[in-house]
Amino acid sequence: MKQLNHFRRKLAILTTLILSCAAHADVKPVSDSVLMSGDGYQLKTISYVDEKGKSRTVEQYYINNVSGAINAYLSAGLPYDEVIAIQQEVDDWGGAWGSSGSTASARMASTDTPQFTWVIDRRGANITNDIEAQQYINDFELQSVVAEEATVPNIDAGAAASSARLSFKLCAGWRSGDKHYNRAIDKNFSHDKTFGSGVATLNFRGNLDLDAAVKLDVFYEYYRNFACIPYKFRFKRLDAIANYEALGDFSLTGKVDKSFGNYDWKIAEPKVMDIWFAIGPVPVRVAMDLPIEVGTGNINVKVVGEVATYKTIHFKGDFVYTCTASSCNKVSANHQNLNSSLQSTIGASLSATVSLQPYVHVAAKPYLYGEWFFYAQLGVKPSFPIELFGYYGNLCEDGDNNGTNETVAAALATLAFEVGITGESKIFGQYILRPQYGKLWYKDLLLIDFLTPGSSAFTPLLRPVVVANQLNVNLPVTTRSCVRDYTNRFPRNYSVNWGDGTTSLLNGVASTQQLTHSYAQPGTYPITVSYKNGVNTIVNVTVTDSDDWGGAW
Repeated sequence: MKQLNHFRRKLAILTTLILSCAAHADVKPVSDSVLMSGDGYQLKTISYVDEKGKSRTVEQYYINNVSGAINAYLSAGLPYDEVIAIQQEVDDWGGAWGSSGSTASARMASTDTPQFTWVIDRRGANITNDIEAQQYINDFELQSVVAEEATVPNIDAGAAASSARLSFKLCAGWRSGDKHYNRAIDKNFSHDKTFGSGVATLNFRGNLDLDAAVKLDVFYEYYRNFACIPYKFRFKRLDAIANYEALGDFSLTGKVDKSFGNYDWKIAEPKVMDIWFAIGPVPVRVAMDLPIEVGTGNINVKVVGEVATYKTIHFKGDFVYTCTASSCNKVSANHQNLNSSLQSTIGASLSATVSLQPYVHVAAKPYLYGEWFFYAQLGVKPSFPIELFGYYGNLCEDGDNNGTNETVAAALATLAFEVGITGESKIFGQYILRPQYGKLWYKDLLLIDFLTPGSSAFTPLLRPVVVANQLNVNLPVTTRSCVRDYTNRFPRNYSVNWGDGTTSLLNGVASTQQLTHSYAQPGTYPITVSYKNGVNTIVNVTVTDSDDWGGAW
């Protein structure tokens, strides 16, 4: 199991490889059903209509790992040669099977970790002679496919030459191919929904206009038997390039008097691609959905609260990924700045302390055959972290340095914007990449002070330093510790009245700034530093000069 999990981790991003594979013809699905299944494999019957309009039915093995191949051999009729071939491929990839003299049964007992999944046509895998091969070719009208494959230089000529199957051209072996897709997405969504009643309600309204372009380049391999019939394939690499732009108006209003968990709502999941194609007689389905959801993120409420925020967003960016069987690397990921109108379209009210992170999640979700077999999801997730903060007490330091802490209060709301890339994937219903989130861009947008004229917690700490025998004073202005996290994010502006009829402005104080002032005459002056009119700290200073010694010249 440990080795199997290791293999699944290595395949984490390979699920996107199956978005598209090279094929010889497009086909239309009719139905499919599971005949047998077990650990690491399924055997399914698939009915489809080929490119000539003829109905076809095939049986296919879906093999997830070496153990799955062994189980399919033991229980579902997978030829023993196919098991040995899969094991040999794992061996060629660096698998540790033991000594070179190990027996086949010993090799079958190993659970080493291959880097591919396999899809194998059952009838094609069981062809053993020229007559069966010709009948298969005739039944599926593969003459042109076989002729095309026979013109490709044989990559395993030595192995084929040792076989007794020599009446067909020698073309048994793996062959590489590729498939390329471009999809343009232009969707508009509108949503209005209220959840809860009575003690707790949450309302979401929004319009989202999404434009995106996705390019998928998939590289794969398929295997030809001695009769040049392609009957098995596996995946190698995916290059994914996407750019996106979205413009929308949203509002999220919450009114609660209890604690909430996480709330996520799927607005829509339109299908933007659903294609069937065939590799010889093997039908393959490639599809892609566009899931779009909204949610609150985590909501933590300490008391009854109500919060409302109205937003207009405009963002765009791009990302490029290259994925192989063993790794997936981000080549680039960029996000452009917001529309400047965002900050001017937000309002809020507060009667409690609440934190939440409403978001919109737009993703591309490609899969092979169905999500039960192999799917991946890559998306962009813009969110709006909201913090509501309240404070009342006398543990937030001594502003005027008289030895007694003042009682101060604060009622604040902050809003930020964050964009991240999300990803997840499954194979055979098992996570090989659990849902992940990588933050791409973050920006603080707005701080709202709910108190009038302003929160007294923003009144500063004043520690003036008088220069002896001079008329100068140095004045550090420091924000209080209980709100310093907020002033670091949203620096505050202050006005300074020096007590002698002159004033100064102090803009953008994050933690501490210092001013210097010279008085015209010795004396004691009240210095007032105001956050807003009526919300201030006052401290007295006494200055002297060299003539104020009291001596008789």
